[in-house]
Amino acid sequence: MKKILLIASIFCCMTLLTGCCLFNSIFPPPSLFIQESRPFKFQARNVGTRNVHLILPADYYHESQASVRYPTIYLLHGNSVAPEAEIDDVAKTVKDAMEYLFKAGEIGKMIIVMPNAMVSPNKPGDGSFYTDSPLTGEFKTYITPELVDSIDTQYRTKKERGQRAITGGSMGGYGAIILALQSPGNGLFSSTASHSGLLCFEEMLDELATPLKPPLDDSWRLKFISHLDSIFSPGPPLLHLNPHYENGVLKYDLDAWKQWLKHDPYTFLQNNPTALDKFEVYIDCGSRDELGLADHARKFIKKLDELHVCNQFLIYESQTETPFDFWDQIMSGHMAIRWHFAESLKFHWRHFNR
Repeated sequence: MKKILLIASIFCCMTLLTGCCLFNSIFPPPSLFIQESRPFKFQARNVGTRNVHLILPADYYHESQASVRYPTIYLLHGNSVAPEAEIDDVAKTVKDAMEYLFKAGEIGKMIIVMPNAMVSPNKPGDGSFYTDSPLTGEFKTYITPELVDSIDTQYRTKKERGQRAITGGSMGGYGAIILALQSPGNGLFSSTASHSGLLCFEEMLDELATPLKPPLDDSWRLKFISHLDSIFSPGPPLLHLNPHYENGVLKYDLDAWKQWLKHDPYTFLQNNPTALDKFEVYIDCGSRDELGLADHARKFIKKLDELHVCNQFLIYESQTETPFDFWDQIMSGHMAIRWHFAESLKFHWRHFNR
């Protein structure tokens, strides 16, 4: 009899659980945040009209909230192979993270702004690196101040510096730091976060100089270096870095390198040691990042510590216990960036409420 009652109880629990899951799949709980995408027209050269993706509190458009203003995080994307689709996909991941964090009491209501900063909006690998260049366009000006001004004008943001943050992954991680460093009078943002960002150019020279091995096509490396030349040493005249090895010795064009270093976050901070004094900084990177960006993060954080800049730093390992090295590589490599945006969301929210 006890066994029958136990089986019946288990069956009832399973039925109830299945029913709840089925109910939630048919009638999902209301979202706490919503996504929207709309075109904005910009004056910055070669930018024109761009889609901007936003994540807003679900009740943003309700009449009862008409006087409520929100802190804002500008989230910068990486150098993408499918820009619009990837930005939309990352927005969904970030929105899901926000839903979870809000329910857990770790963040509150805010606005996330995600611009498209590819030189050509839909061209793979055509990243602007959020830099003004006579050859590729004014992509620093596009974000700061044009996008910030547009969002502050058309959305109910809290306009004070202490309620505005910038964060990004990969190329966007570079952008979040360099735009914070170069922010006019450090007046636009008060906290910045980089996920696997390019933070120290010296650390990438070896990567750029080393030919890709088959089956990889080395022409991709050469095209990428040429693209970076057009951003970091555009001239006139255009200077080519041409990093390569001769008899085991690293060689490159010194004049081009001097121009590149003007856009290097580490060098900029070294030459302007008070540039981040008014900031809180978050930096993370996977321990097995395929681009070697963990070394960038460590070196940059060491400089922040030397300058007594308030920061939070994490080199993350795979959190899975699996015999599959491939999966560990993914979870502690460059592809894991999107799953770590939650950490900078929490970081920025704590900063907003200090």
